[in-house]
Amino acid sequence: MERALSRDDLRLALGELPEIPSPRELQRLLADAELSLFTGRPDIPDELVRTGWYLHAIASTGGERIDWPRRERAFRVSAHILELAGRSDRPAAERLDCVFGSELGYRRGGLDPNAMAVFRSAAPLLDEIADDTAPWRATLAVEAAVYLLSFRTFETFAWLTERRAGFAQLRRETELDDLAGTMFGPAEHIVEACQGLLRFLIFGDRSPFRSAQRRLRRLVGPGAEPATVNERWVAAHLLALSDELDAASIWTCLPPDVPTAARRALTSTFPPVLTLWEPQRELLAAGGDATALLASDTKRAILSVPTSAGKTLVAQILVLAELARTDQCVCLIAPQRSLVREIRRALLPRVRALRKSLSPDLPDFLADFAADVLDEDPPDVDVMTPERFAAMLRTDPKGVLDRYGLLIFDEAHLVGDPGRGFTLEGALTYLHWRTQDTAHRIVLMSAAIGNEAAFQAWLRTDQPVTPFVRNGAARDA
Repeated sequence: MERALSRDDLRLALGELPEIPSPRELQRLLADAELSLFTGRPDIPDELVRTGWYLHAIASTGGERIDWPRRERAFRVSAHILELAGRSDRPAAERLDCVFGSELGYRRGGLDPNAMAVFRSAAPLLDEIADDTAPWRATLAVEAAVYLLSFRTFETFAWLTERRAGFAQLRRETELDDLAGTMFGPAEHIVEACQGLLRFLIFGDRSPFRSAQRRLRRLVGPGAEPATVNERWVAAHLLALSDELDAASIWTCLPPDVPTAARRALTSTFPPVLTLWEPQRELLAAGGDATALLASDTKRAILSVPTSAGKTLVAQILVLAELARTDQCVCLIAPQRSLVREIRRALLPRVRALRKSLSPDLPDFLADFAADVLDEDPPDVDVMTPERFAAMLRTDPKGVLDRYGLLIFDEAHLVGDPGRGFTLEGALTYLHWRTQDTAHRIVLMSAAIGNEAAFQAWLRTDQPVTPFVRNGAARDA
């Protein structure tokens, strides 16, 4: 809410137009609407909703005439307003339009998690609209787009499969090979296009992607097939968004040497990762092919990005790429037990998708004891605290080096902690010394490294240490 009410953001998004509220007035309207949701009596005035659609239009059609910072703010502010309108007591079809506009604004404004939250809050509305006995309804095109932009792949595939079966039955009953030219044609085009876009995002298959774009073009531009205004609106937005989805997809952003299995472990498990945020794309593209973060010959790297820029997902990608292309294990060191559990939960389905194993969630003092008693093979991925890692190094340093090929240290700035920092620094120093002439890879991650140059000098080998920062600029030490 705080970011949505920022007057500077509102001023940049609105520009100057006397027909719409001033930034100060819009700030008041937004605050009142937010508070009305807490009371259980949502009051979203028409003036606020009109402003939301105005900003949506500015962001969507501005093109080169309006600079990107303003368009991005317009997308974000309009998405927030339309999200509020989607929770109001307006007619169901109007609320559904608001939900789609909100999802689209968040996706194109770089706030992808918000789009997922909008879909979750819209579940009662979608249930209200649903009518399983009818193969077609006026809201079908917007529903398909809402499901697609949710990135909830299991629910979306189930919904699209049901709609496609309805259209297939309709073709059989009417004895038509193609529903184009009928009232059902545009909705079928959009449903099939959403199916094709989703298949590309999950499996990387470009044939359905190109087919989806062809279907959408049949509903927009000169010579378009007959369709309702809403159907054309949805088709135009999905067509514009399709190129952005392609550019941000796992299949486009990750370097070519990342195995297909690692990509599918991201897109086919829950929660699915279909696209990368801009900071993540910049990180993975930093430094070019020779020094890329995912390259197997990058022996030392420093990942320095702000909080909420998505470095945890980048760590998952590092782990999966290493598992998919080598037989060595990976060790991820995180400072708190709660963070260890969180990382383990996120990694578990993806590691299993590669038919690899993850260490069990046990207290540090039991983990090694349980492994010895059960006499099991060591897991392919270990997630542990610095204290446990240091204890392993003291007990069996050769075993640690033989076992792990990639070691990732989260919150590496804690080497400066007056209490636990010495343990982490000692383990890192010993590890760096023992692996200077080996193929072991060490990656440090932090949102608060104050002196990059000191870390680079500390971990320097015959190959320069590559810092990867949020804006994608990589510099040699």
